[in-house]
Amino acid sequence: MRPHALKLACAVALMLPVTQAAAPYCLSGESCFPDDATLSTFNATVYGALIKAVPYGAACYKATYDADECKRLAKIKGDSDYRLKLPAGVMYTNFEQISGIGCPVPDPTEDGSAPAAIDSECTLGNMPSYVVNATNTNQIMTSVRFAAKYNLRLRIKNSGHDYSGRSSGAGSLSIWTRHLTSIENITSFVPDGCKNTDGDDVVSAGSGVNVEEIYNWGAANGKVTIGGYANTVGVAGGYILSGGLGALVPIFGMGVDNLLQVELVTADAKVKIANKCQNSDLFWALRGGGGKCFGVTTRIWLKAHPALAAVNTVTGQVGCKDFESYSRLIDMLVNDAVRRRNDGHFGVWEANGAQLGVALVTIVPYQNQTDVKTPDQTLAEVQSTVGIQGCTPAIEAAQFTGPASWNDAYRRVVSPIAEPAFRLGINLQDQSRIVSYDAIHHKDTKQLITDAILALPADVPFIWQNNCGNEVTNIAGDATSVHPDWRNAFAFVDVPVSGPWSGTTATQNATSADAGRNLTSAFGAAQYYNEQYESTNWQQDFFGSNYARLLKIKDIIMPLENNNDKGVTGAAKFVTSTLGNAVGGVGRTAGNITGAAGRGLGDTITSATGSTGKPVGDAIGSVGSGIQNGADGVSKGVENAGQWKSS
Repeated sequence: MRPHALKLACAVALMLPVTQAAAPYCLSGESCFPDDATLSTFNATVYGALIKAVPYGAACYKATYDADECKRLAKIKGDSDYRLKLPAGVMYTNFEQISGIGCPVPDPTEDGSAPAAIDSECTLGNMPSYVVNATNTNQIMTSVRFAAKYNLRLRIKNSGHDYSGRSSGAGSLSIWTRHLTSIENITSFVPDGCKNTDGDDVVSAGSGVNVEEIYNWGAANGKVTIGGYANTVGVAGGYILSGGLGALVPIFGMGVDNLLQVELVTADAKVKIANKCQNSDLFWALRGGGGKCFGVTTRIWLKAHPALAAVNTVTGQVGCKDFESYSRLIDMLVNDAVRRRNDGHFGVWEANGAQLGVALVTIVPYQNQTDVKTPDQTLAEVQSTVGIQGCTPAIEAAQFTGPASWNDAYRRVVSPIAEPAFRLGINLQDQSRIVSYDAIHHKDTKQLITDAILALPADVPFIWQNNCGNEVTNIAGDATSVHPDWRNAFAFVDVPVSGPWSGTTATQNATSADAGRNLTSAFGAAQYYNEQYESTNWQQDFFGSNYARLLKIKDIIMPLENNNDKGVTGAAKFVTSTLGNAVGGVGRTAGNITGAAGRGLGDTITSATGSTGKPVGDAIGSVGSGIQNGADGVSKGVENAGQWKSS
């Protein structure tokens, strides 16, 4: 009897509504799914780590209504700590539902009373049925073997911070890696198998380590690393494997440029080490090819740079009296972008036509003490850009010094301002595009960019991220598997489109699609794999000319058993919105891998941004939703995926 094939996916299903067509795997509730006795035995083999998932919003539904608990849930559903602790929940609730079915929690009422009981069925929707709370690699290996043996849909979740639903999967078994949080400081690290090479100072981090934790580690050790904005972004998962952007990228390179080694469990349930000296093709693919497309990451080795000499920040908001003044402000922000970059300004600004204003977080990191400017000098530079007639800046500057300078700036300014803007626990679709150096240096394209921003619906925020370029451009386009356009990227942008708590609507879908077309007209089609809700030409939009090699490596690592399988044409297909990597092929326990389209192994994490403001609270609430590069999750894929599409 031949072993069952394990369907590991690596991308998201954003191309179609997630429906339960004839799946190539066994789902919870079907007769083929392991019975209670088998699950109990499996639970013992993972040391009691198996959790039977329940819908966390059940208290708000008529059959199980509890007014006090529903009121509490409505109040805390957007809290990051709460959502991080949910075994079967993600950061954006539209990915918890499948075809409108699930158990979403309503918004708080205006008068503070308990929301009315919802008269519909509360189900797990698109959430997994069982979750393994993994705290060591052996549990992951055992879970992968179990999923292979019973032909289960397998999902991986770190924090669930993902813009394309890769952590979701109805009827699946999920491996939850959030609690793999060990961190080790290593000096003069040489990747396994390498010889005659200089060592680097690194941080070795478990795949559950998040942004806040790695920044705290850096402060305690006099180091800084690449990381995102949102503290719910897991540094060592899909965030870094799909690119890895953040405030310090222009001086240190993208996350993938700082990644020296990866430990992962592959589809045959084996632990592999990938670096430039062993499994080098796999290592290349991991650096940009997506979270969990090639296995379950358990640990990474990331460059640790010397602490910054200082960090200057300017934060706040700029309000304008009318649309004409607001238009001049947007035009100035676009046209002055190069001048401000030459001053060393990174960070984020977010515009919202409904508010006729912009919120901003400017970050100026200094590696050398001799280069450090005073806070007032940095403030004056920003003022020269935003001091537009008819607009009133309410901004302030700060400076942080010493070995913990970056972490201090993050904790005391960046995170408190950005965190409220991230608006977790909501229904969100994100569109992203790359801003090339060519575009930002050309008068006509800068006008197209300004026009595209002003053409957005008034209630849809626009986010400009100065979190790439500079050092990133010094690396060849084929050195890693990220889209080669990143090596000519000056900045990137996001347009988040939110919808009602109850789930995605036709209006939201149309607004998001229109925003995508609008962005393409100004910026082109290249997208950030971690921050894109949907793409019809994902192969080119996410990976460009690197897609062909990714597909070839996928075919070698996960060879197809049946070339007629639509799960892949030679391997798997990258789909998503943020990422998109759906595998068609995956492994069997014995090591042979089938090619049925899979729905998603993967955990993508990214950096994020959000609106900010002078009175840290108001600025954010007024401008927008805040986007988080982050994306943490696995693939949700497409049942009929074709070369790296997910299901």
